Amino acid sequence: MNRSLTGPLTRSFALGLFLTPAALAQNIEVIYSKIYSSSTSDTPWTLDLAGAPAPSKWRAMEDFTVSHDGSQWVLKGRNQLGSDLETMLVLNGASASPLAAENLAQEGQQVPTDAVGTLWDFFDSDSPVSFDSAGNIGMSARAKGPPLNFRERVLKRDTLGNWTIVLNESDPLTGLIDTGGAAGDEGLGNSVSGVHLLDDGRIGYIVTPIQNCHSSNYPAFLYDSVGFLQCNNVASALNTGELWDGMDLSDTGGTPDGLTYWQQGDTDNTDTTIDDILAINNVVVIRENTIIAGSTVTAVDVFQTAMAASGDWVSRGDDPASDDWLVLNGTVIAKTGDSVEGGTEAYSASFLACAVNSNGDWALIAETDNADPAANQVLVVNGRVIAREGDPIDLDGNGLFDDSVFLGDGTPTSAAFNANDLAITDDGMVYFIAKLNDGAGNDLNDAGFGGPDAFVRIQAPNWNVENVLCFGDGASAGPCPCGNESAVGANEGCNHSLGYGAVLTMWGSNSVANDDAVFTTTQGIANQTSLLVQGNALQMLPFKDGILCMGNPTERVEVVTLNASGSGSTVGSIVTNGNLVPGLTRYYQQWYRNPGGVSPCGSGSNFTNGLQVDWI
Repeated sequence: MNRSLTGPLTRSFALGLFLTPAALAQNIEVIYSKIYSSSTSDTPWTLDLAGAPAPSKWRAMEDFTVSHDGSQWVLKGRNQLGSDLETMLVLNGASASPLAAENLAQEGQQVPTDAVGTLWDFFDSDSPVSFDSAGNIGMSARAKGPPLNFRERVLKRDTLGNWTIVLNESDPLTGLIDTGGAAGDEGLGNSVSGVHLLDDGRIGYIVTPIQNCHSSNYPAFLYDSVGFLQCNNVASALNTGELWDGMDLSDTGGTPDGLTYWQQGDTDNTDTTIDDILAINNVVVIRENTIIAGSTVTAVDVFQTAMAASGDWVSRGDDPASDDWLVLNGTVIAKTGDSVEGGTEAYSASFLACAVNSNGDWALIAETDNADPAANQVLVVNGRVIAREGDPIDLDGNGLFDDSVFLGDGTPTSAAFNANDLAITDDGMVYFIAKLNDGAGNDLNDAGFGGPDAFVRIQAPNWNVENVLCFGDGASAGPCPCGNESAVGANEGCNHSLGYGAVLTMWGSNSVANDDAVFTTTQGIANQTSLLVQGNALQMLPFKDGILCMGNPTERVEVVTLNASGSGSTVGSIVTNGNLVPGLTRYYQQWYRNPGGVSPCGSGSNFTNGLQVDWI
């Protein structure tokens, strides 16, 4: 847990610098914003109706998709060029500058490989595209212009930039039934959603209506032009023997290998109080007004489901009291009233977004019972908060929080994060759309349209390869030197002069060969020198104002000067500086200055919590 979980978050300024520590992770990167004084507001490579360059700014950011390996993303949004040109898709490599992103598709521009004069109209809702394992793209969209006005398209784009139109509206579909009609003449309708591209090149999707087909038999789930699941088709019966009676258009998906898929909708069950379901591989896993297996939670609605390439899945929904819950692979892992990070703060009745990666790591955006409405929404990964409403943002990337930019809406009671917009990659990069404000109650929204949205990302610490230990809470490592214990469950070091402890986390892997580990200190003392110390053995001894957790012998790994928020990260090689080889277990702490005369015990320095890393 971190300082902002223990009470209301306060904002204070000195020389324009944010001085009050906020959430654990302080590396939120703004990819795009609606702050016109920043280059993050520029839309890349926008064009006018003649196809000529037309620089513009973001008006809205709506949805996004991140590739399975985290190497690419596509953002759907709107520019400032007017209603005939505004909707667009932007493609970028995850490591590339946002300014280098590609205008993948823009309203009013020619649809590649289509008839001349056939233009993009709009891009279908929910996730704007789908990636296969190789990075090829599948998507659906509406086209306009002669010779085929207002026609739906299902398309693919390979990694070389070549487009293929897989299906046009009215193209024939096979493998379907037609109640009361003659099967065999069905055609693609004008609403396609839930597109997911398979590694074998097929595209899965939901379509409604189906041309020349009875309305009781759509929506249907297809791969390319071949029916897979269809409403009121006995060939599509669920494991319970029920038939699909309806399919939610945006609530479908699957893994790129085609082995796992999910679908939400309702069945032909005569008891309509239990007919809404979520099915994985056509097996009912969550049912309306039914207790979720292994829990005491009764599901009423499923609001969102996400599935990783591995087949791991998460869903969020609510119960009869409108309290929310989160399920990972069928098991309830969080719900309203549960503790956040084991502390006194608890989840409230609003879960906004969920995501999962192929390692089974889960992410959740939720509201808590924090009494401060400017700090009660959090982004959680594997049960730990990595970002919080009110966190400062380094907009210009200079390493300082000197931009007067903060996470959240200018009106604290409004949502800080956009619902459903969340993704976590296998390496722990978390993408989301959030609001930004200036800390004084003003939205940072020069577009004057919708909310002050920003497309951002943050790297979650690699808790899979570290063991967090030796807290200054008076319990896990014994009493602090002068009664300066931090809160139980806060997972901090002993309290320093600001009344809370500093936190050490590790980012990257525990691989000696990769040598990509970064140690980050947060909640320290602003602008003070600190030192990452490595030890061969675990010990827990009162020392200076903190607990010394490692020794026998110790090595000084790297000096880090903390920034204006008391945060800082290593930049050198931990492997080289720590003389590491595979098979070693080492213990780490950050030793930081807390000038004498104000430090709780008067020694002038203190320690973070400890970390154990088993190097491979």
